[in-house]
Amino acid sequence: MTDIHQQPYAGIDLDNLQETAIILDGLDDCIIGYSSEGLLIYSYAKFIDHFMGKACEGCKEHMSLEDATEWVDYNVMGVIGNGAGCIVMQVPFGQETQH
Repeated sequence: MTDIHQQPYAGIDLDNLQETAIILDGLDDCIIGYSSEGLLIYSYAKFIDHFMGKACEGCKEHMSLEDATEWVDYNVMGVIGNGAGCIVMQVPFGQETQH
């Protein structure tokens, strides 16, 4: 978690976020915007892409789609409440909007 009273994060002025907004460290490439309620909006598809580009812990190869999906579902989605501190949108791969 990151203190939101810092410099702009992923191109977003942190003054636009509420104090309870969840900022996931290392996943700023997965942010697609923020809501009118002041919560960051992340892309589920970008989470998968992000982790497919990384080697799993103890592995020498990048994660497969199946492994990345399992990792995201358990280690990311499992620890955040959707809408409680951030929003995760599930849109088809390649159709995310850039803000």
